Amino acid sequence: MPQEKIDFAVVTAVSPGYLEKMKLTLPTWVKKPQVKAAPLYVLAYQMKMEELEFIRDYFPNFVVIPVGINHPELKKWDIFRAFFFHTQYIKNPLWAKIDCDTFFKDDQDLFDDKDATFDLVGNGWGYTKPAIWVQQLNQWAEKIKLPGLPIPITDQQASERIFRYKRICSWICLHKTNFTREIWAWCLGNNDIPVPSHDTLAWYMAERLLKPWNKKNFRKLGADTSSSLRVIKRATTGI
Repeated sequence: MPQEKIDFAVVTAVSPGYLEKMKLTLPTWVKKPQVKAAPLYVLAYQMKMEELEFIRDYFPNFVVIPVGINHPELKKWDIFRAFFFHTQYIKNPLWAKIDCDTFFKDDQDLFDDKDATFDLVGNGWGYTKPAIWVQQLNQWAEKIKLPGLPIPITDQQASERIFRYKRICSWICLHKTNFTREIWAWCLGNNDIPVPSHDTLAWYMAERLLKPWNKKNFRKLGADTSSSLRVIKRATTGI
């Protein structure tokens, strides 16, 4: 039986320090027909439009959302907040965060109709760093009267470098758009996001609100990521 088409937008972010990485990775994105067909939104942190014109060669109709000093609604932690704030622009029922230092090696689909049944899908991860973020999220949730139960963590655990817990990371991450809007609505009630981490906040909200979420190994689907420009250059040569 043929797979149903998954209706999603792609959102990525770029800042001056990541621009050269994006110039290397973006040509590999269009090798994934599923990604190439999706509308692309670029959260541009303190970037000039002319610096992003190369994107048009791969995604002619991409949309730039300025982030930082050009956006009065965004204060500190601009880029992290923008991953929730931007959903007012998204018309698709789903959106995928793909980090700009992510690259693809083949044409396999990343998402299927099963993924569309979850509010959040990301690569599996085993800890939160720093551990105190989990405690801060619990305190924030109590302050704004967020439904659900806190993540069990002691003061001793919160003082450590990492807190081990099954969760997701988000170098590739699929969300239901309405779920992200719900997160942003709770953040607006506190006039800020509680921690500077998109995946930590999204995972916490899914866990606390009992939203269905799932782990998925995107490396098995021809995806990879690196923070090293040298590694990206080597990995994308010939793709």
